[in-house]
Parts: sequence; structure tokens; C-alpha cells
Amino acid sequence: MKKITTVTTVLTLLILWSGMALAADPLPKSKATPPSQKPSASAPQQPGSKVPTTPGVVVPAAFVDLAVTDIRVQELGQGALIQVTVKNLGTASANANLYQLRVLLNGSLLPGGDQPLFNARTPIEPNQTRVTGVVPTQSGSTEVTARLIPSGAAASDNPANNILTRTLDLPEVRPDFTITDLSLMPDNRIQVTIRNNGGYAPRDAQFSLEVSAGNDRLGLPWGIQWPNPRETIVATTTDPIVGTRNVRATVNPNRTVLEMNYENNTLSKEFTAHVLKPDLIVRWLGFWQESDIFGTTNKLVIIIANIGKATSPRTIKTEVFYGDRLIATPTLEGPIGVGSQRFNTGVPVVPYDTYRVTVDPQNEIDEEREDNNSLTARVELLR
Repeated sequence: MKKITTVTTVLTLLILWSGMALAADPLPKSKATPPSQKPSASAPQQPGSKVPTTPGVVVPAAFVDLAVTDIRVQELGQGALIQVTVKNLGTASANANLYQLRVLLNGSLLPGGDQPLFNARTPIEPNQTRVTGVVPTQSGSTEVTARLIPSGAAASDNPANNILTRTLDLPEVRPDFTITDLSLMPDNRIQVTIRNNGGYAPRDAQFSLEVSAGNDRLGLPWGIQWPNPRETIVATTTDPIVGTRNVRATVNPNRTVLEMNYENNTLSKEFTAHVLKPDLIVRWLGFWQESDIFGTTNKLVIIIANIGKATSPRTIKTEVFYGDRLIATPTLEGPIGVGSQRFNTGVPVVPYDTYRVTVDPQNEIDEEREDNNSLTARVELLR
């Protein structure tokens, strides 16, 4: 019995010794695998992406894809518009300024040519639509084609969906010409402002406008064209008015062009003409050479400009100074219209010396200004 107890004690001591050894010198552990690296908050992002990029993962780049998605007719009272809808099917904002809209009616381009997109200064965001209205030039069953014309950086846009064709029943849209303003120009001519609030005029229709001051018909230049829809033009008479006159202007006076409304074709205003005056200045001094049997004489050349709004009198007096000495008072034969005129005088001069010439020295001519009549300069050879 004593022997068994001794063996048990020895086994107990061995077990305790083994535990202490393990605690003091544990077995080597395998190296832990580090957790996956997480992207920092400042990790770069691709355009249009809302989550950080992960190494090895390719994020598609943002792109623009404008498409013509619809064409329809929108009737507006007596008029109508062809409405073309453009949608951004991409993931990036589209610069609308980089696109034009080309609309064909039965294969014919609108007279105004390619149109800008509506509100072109504002970007078209992803999944956003933009509706542009154009005025038709035809009526009845019409094949309407709308095509986006990209330019610059937009040229790489998807061309497959940039065009759409529809057959529409278009109502007749007549023009609506109105005179919005009459104004008096500084030279007493009348300026007429005309706007078209309707559709296109027929291509073969000749422009027609009458402007009268009292009982006098005022002339107009040739080549004026009817304004296109929503376009404003200005026509200026070739004749001025005199005194106080009632001016009356009528566009399409004989109603040769069918319009929505004729009640706004005439406008009348009373104007008092400006008092127009000449304004003479000495623009240049020079000399010309006159040769005879006695030799060559250098004589004064004066260029006088009328920068006013009326023709000068026929007789124009001048004074010529050499230094402070008055050497001549030549009288020039006018009149001088608005513009410049050269006068070769008989006053001898020393080439390339300095002279002073004054036009209308006694202020006998009623001018717009009286303080700009003199010029002091070297006389140069007239070539």
C-alpha cells in the first residue's frame, strides 16, 4: 500500500512540472493573417461614383449620352410648336451648349437652320429631359426628323440615338407681325422695330412696310426680309423728317401675307426733328508743289472734315498762322457734306515747318461745337 502511494505522488509531481514548463515556454503560434485593408475616407473616387474605389476594382467612368426620345405637336391657340424632347441617358452632366438641334420637315431644313437646345446655358443632368419647341413651316401630314448635332467634346457622344423621325399632322401656323417701336435717330431718320410672334412667312413673299410722316412717304432700303418666328428686326428709313411730324408705320399693309392677327400691324408716334448743324474741324495740313518757269513753289493743303449732321454753308473762311503771325486768310468754296474734303490753297509754306490753321475763326457758321476749329501741325508732302 505504501508503494502505490509513492507512485501516485511521483505522477502528480510530473504533471505539475509539465504544466509549469508549458506556462513558461508556450508552443509557437502560427502567424495571424492581417485583416483586409480598409480604404481611408480620403480614397479617390471616380466621377459619378458615391463609394470609394477599392484596389483592383474598376469603376466605370461617368459618361454623357443625350438622345432624342420624343417628337410631338403642341397646339397654342392659333399657333403650334413641334416639341422635341432630349434626354440624358448617361451618368454625367451634359453641356447643352455643345449641341444643336437640326429639324427637317419632309427633308427640308427649317429656314432658321440648326436651333440651340432650350435653356442651353444650363447643364442637362443624368436622367433629365429638355424640351425644345420649333415653329413648323408646313401643315398637314409631315415627316419630322430631329437630329442632335454635337460639337467639340460632345462629338464622342453615342450617335445611334441622336436622331428620331415621326410623322405628325401639323396645323397651319401663320405669322404675326407687329411693330413694337418707332424711334427718332440722331440724323432725324426713323427706326422701325418689327417682331414676328407667329410662324414663318411664305418663302416667296416680298417684305412690305410703309412709313409716312404726315402725308409724305419715307423711303426704305431694299433687301429687308420678313423676320422668322420670335425674331425682331430693325428697318431705318432713308429719308429724315423735318419739324414736328406724326410718323405712322404699317407692316404688311396690303395683307399679302396671311397672318394670325392684323390689329397690331400699325404704330404711330409724333416726333420733333433734331436741329442739325455742321461741325467743321481741320483734320490735316500738308503742301503740294506747283512748278512753273520760275521754279517750284510749295503751297498749303488743308483737309477739313465735317463731323456734324448737316451740310456746311458754301463759303468757309480760314486763317493761317506761321508761329504767332497771321500770314493768310483764304476763303474756301464749299459746301462740305458729312465727311472730309481737301482744299489746295495758294498760300506758300516752308515744307515740314509748323503752321496753325483755324476754320470759321469768327464763328459765323452755327456749329455743334465751336472749340474744335483749329489744328497746329507740321505740313507734310501731299502724296
